[in-house]
Amino acid sequence: MSTPPPGPPGSYPQGPTAQPGFGPSSHPGPWPGQGQTAQPGFGGPPPPGWGGPQPQQGWQGAPQAPGPAQGAPPSSATVMTWARILCPVFVLVGLTISQSGSMGWTDYTLWALFAAVMSLAQLVTLLKGRDPEQMRVIAMIATAALVAYWVVIVLPGISSNAGFLQTLGVGCAGVAAWLGGARR
Repeated sequence: MSTPPPGPPGSYPQGPTAQPGFGPSSHPGPWPGQGQTAQPGFGGPPPPGWGGPQPQQGWQGAPQAPGPAQGAPPSSATVMTWARILCPVFVLVGLTISQSGSMGWTDYTLWALFAAVMSLAQLVTLLKGRDPEQMRVIAMIATAALVAYWVVIVLPGISSNAGFLQTLGVGCAGVAAWLGGARR
């Protein structure tokens, strides 16, 4: 295997040193900080004439990404709210869906009512004007009850569509509990 001839001074590294996954500790070669620039797209400056935003210089001159963009990820409070809204939707649809003539409301009525009440309790915790600590306790109790329901009733039939939807609902309750303060 032959390596391409070296370019003019200041050109990008050639050969094995230009491949991702190689670095100063794994292979000798010209690296940024030793008088050379990095390969574009691998931590170096943008190519000349690039019209996009220029990287900001951060700690020790390392390029930094610009601050939060317009498409920034949602806050944990937003995710928690959506998880609490989706929990009863998934659980109730999972109880209502009919598969092979079987439906949760008719097959295990008391457990279905229990799961419905505990999933709707997730919505109660979103009410404003209530004591946040009290709402957190309600959310934790409802989530623990849904997990118990899931283990006893849903897990044995998890391969069904209804089992899948109810698993999503209980998962949403778990995410909301985690983001809502269960980890304090």
